[in-house]
Amino acid sequence: SNDPESGHRPPLAHLPLATYQTWYATLPVEGRQRLEAVWGPPDADAGLEPAALADGHTGPAFPVRGLRFGRVLLLIQPERGYDRDPSLSYHSPDLPPTHAYLAQYLWLRQSFGAQVVVHVGKHGNLEWLPGKGLGLSQDCFPEWARGPLPHLYPFIVNDPGEGSQAKRRAQAVILDHLTPPLGRAGLHGDLQSLEALLDEYWEARQLGRARAPLLRERLGTLLEQLQLPAMAQADLEARLEAADGYLCELKEAQIRLGLHTFGTLPVPAKLAELLLCLARAPQAGVPGLTQALALDLGLDLDPWADPEEACLSSADRARLAGHAQPESLLRHAGDGVAVLEGLALALVSDQLAATPGAVRPQGSATERALQHLRQALLPPLLACGEAERQALLTGLAGGRIAAGPSGAPTRGRPDLLPTGRNFYSVDLRGLPTEAAWDLGRRSAELLLQLHLQAQGDDLRRLALSVWGTATMRNG
Repeated sequence: SNDPESGHRPPLAHLPLATYQTWYATLPVEGRQRLEAVWGPPDADAGLEPAALADGHTGPAFPVRGLRFGRVLLLIQPERGYDRDPSLSYHSPDLPPTHAYLAQYLWLRQSFGAQVVVHVGKHGNLEWLPGKGLGLSQDCFPEWARGPLPHLYPFIVNDPGEGSQAKRRAQAVILDHLTPPLGRAGLHGDLQSLEALLDEYWEARQLGRARAPLLRERLGTLLEQLQLPAMAQADLEARLEAADGYLCELKEAQIRLGLHTFGTLPVPAKLAELLLCLARAPQAGVPGLTQALALDLGLDLDPWADPEEACLSSADRARLAGHAQPESLLRHAGDGVAVLEGLALALVSDQLAATPGAVRPQGSATERALQHLRQALLPPLLACGEAERQALLTGLAGGRIAAGPSGAPTRGRPDLLPTGRNFYSVDLRGLPTEAAWDLGRRSAELLLQLHLQAQGDDLRRLALSVWGTATMRNG
């Protein structure tokens, strides 16, 4: 690897310094001067080492470290510099690559005779080398490194911003792939203990038990130790309320459940989690799956829109009590969402079963959401693994990879599936998406309401910063 501790391992091959110098002399003078101002001439490069040459003599050469499997070569992309922390130079717009960097790509083209290069992993550093942003010329360092090699780039579908960089500056043909499966973060360790203690305290207070003051004292000590954010209130009761809401919001956050394996579908349990993420957002006039469950249960709670720290109504607590775990305390919207998520996951898992139908929907709204899932979400999701494999094989054979949109499938974008396409950054005709428009509308209404409550007057002037990458990803 690029780690200095791996330097004692024998390299796969060497590129003689003389071979590199012959090629290097053909490059534009201005670019060579820029490179040598940082790294010096080729014969002073720190990556050189003695090696046996073709004429039987020993001379300086650039090591190429990797593994060979017949006609397939596996290399680690070289570092852009010799920094202690290579990540500091990944995005540098003006740091030229080292001679050793260019030598590895030259060896790949001339000595190994590669017919195509496949960059794996989001993202590499080739597309961030100095040069023009578009329409690169012979003076741009990405052109020096890659040369005329065809370039395939498996890339996560929800990052059009950096994928577009690879297309524009490294002539990459994108092979987009699924996001990792997502699931609820939950609580662990000290935070889980804090939640349990809070639940015990609220229950003791409601029942008027004598241990409530002792629990309150323990909670105050634990909050001091944990130093949770947004706990600046002087009153302990206010801090306990804030901590309860914070934990509720935290445990409902979505986190990745591992990594995606290109060309395959997640294992059944994680596939169900991913399908639930797709079904959660309202689409095409159909409520999201958890929204549909809330409608059929007659809840005031909107699991898609209500903040997790909001209080549950007494009616909602009564309606959800029969579906919650016996030890669960239903106080916040997040507690209600957790119950709905459990019901929804059971329904989604049933749809993936060999013989679905064991879990019955709660009512007509849920049945409608499940019908949308079966028709519009499940077929393209199940096609992703095969589509990704075929896209790679088609690209290696020199075939055309179909273009497609990019963004976050879990944000109401089922049109992004199946993956395995050469994604483009944005289609203005599709903006905003229905889910993004609904979220934006509700956010604006809440902002106006909060300003009126806080200031006693309507909001009259507002500045907005619209981020390009976020817009491309979420619509």
